[in-house]
Amino acid sequence: MSTQYEESQSQAQFSLNSPLRMLNSDLIMKVDDALCHVGEFGEVRLIVVKGRLRFIQTMSSESIDKGTPNRSPR
Repeated sequence: MSTQYEESQSQAQFSLNSPLRMLNSDLIMKVDDALCHVGEFGEVRLIVVKGRLRFIQTMSSESIDKGTPNRSPR
């Protein structure tokens, strides 16, 4: 059984109007992987140091109010 990620990976052939200046195929895959693994809520940050992409930072968040009715402020 293939996952949606695997299916989208096989369909990821595309052409660009201009060449990439900061990313290569390996970095694109790492960014895509981070986006897939960040969870329901989260952030993916690309950290550039001295003009080079040096870090991919992910932060996952979890909702703490699932199923809790909205309350009016008192």
